[in-house]
Amino acid sequence: MSVFLTECRITNPEKRTDFPYGLPLFRNGFALEFSDLTVISGENGSGKSTFLENLAQKLGYSVYGGTVNQAAGLETLRVPKETAYNGYRFHEGETDRQDVFSDSAALSDNMSLVFRNKFKTRNGYFLRAEHLQDLLAQLSDRSAYAECSHGEGLLKLFGRRMRDGVVILDEPETALSPMRQFDLARMIAESMRLDTVQYIVATHSPILMAIPGADFYYIGADGLKAASYKDSAHFKILRKFFEEPDRYMRHYLYDGNEGARKRDIDE
Repeated sequence: MSVFLTECRITNPEKRTDFPYGLPLFRNGFALEFSDLTVISGENGSGKSTFLENLAQKLGYSVYGGTVNQAAGLETLRVPKETAYNGYRFHEGETDRQDVFSDSAALSDNMSLVFRNKFKTRNGYFLRAEHLQDLLAQLSDRSAYAECSHGEGLLKLFGRRMRDGVVILDEPETALSPMRQFDLARMIAESMRLDTVQYIVATHSPILMAIPGADFYYIGADGLKAASYKDSAHFKILRKFFEEPDRYMRHYLYDGNEGARKRDIDE
C-alpha cells in the first residue's frame, strides 16, 4: 500500500459563508484521511472539483493539470473577456486563465496536509479532464497524442505519467465510454500493485467508484461521509434506469414528479 498523503484538513476560522466556504463540503470544516485509492462523489456543485483544485495547488501542481513544473505553460494562455468558466467570470479585458481560480484557491490557505515519511510531489500528477487537450499540447512528447481521440489521449497519458506519487483525477470519465472506463479502472488497479502511487479521484462514474479496495466518500447536504458506492444517488439512479429504461425515461421526461424522483434516490 502506498499512502504518501495521509490526511487533509480545512478550517474556516473566520466563519466565512461565501464561496467556497458556503458549500456543505466546507461549511463546518473539512477532514479526510486518505488511503491508496480514495474516491469522492456527489452532485454537480457539491465541491468535488473545488477541493481537488485546492489540494493540487497545495501540493504544488498547476491548477490546470500536470506535474509541479510541466504544465506551467498553461497559465499564460489567454481567453476572450467576459467568458464564463466554472461559475466565475473573467475580469474586463483579456485575462490570464489563472485569475478565475483566485476565489476558490484561497481555500488552500486554510488547508493543512499530513504526509507519511518524506514525500516530494515532483512525480505526482493532476488531471482535469476538461483541460486535457490544452495539457497534451504542452507535453514534450505531444506528437505521440496527435492522432488520439480525447479518450485515447487520456488513457495514453495515464499509462505514461500517472503511476507514481500522488495522482489526482478530476472526473476522468468525462472523455471515456463505459468500456474505456473499465479500462481506466483496470489501469488504476494494476498501478496500485506497484506500491509507487496513490490515487485521489472525484467521479460521477459508478464503474470507477466500484474499483476493489477503494475508500468511497459521498458529498451530501451534511458534507462528506464514508459510504458504500451502492448507496450513492449515482448508483441508485442508474440501477433503476437499467432495470426498466423505457419506463424510467417516461417517468423523468414526462411525469415531472419531483417527489417520485427523490424517492428513486432515497430507496
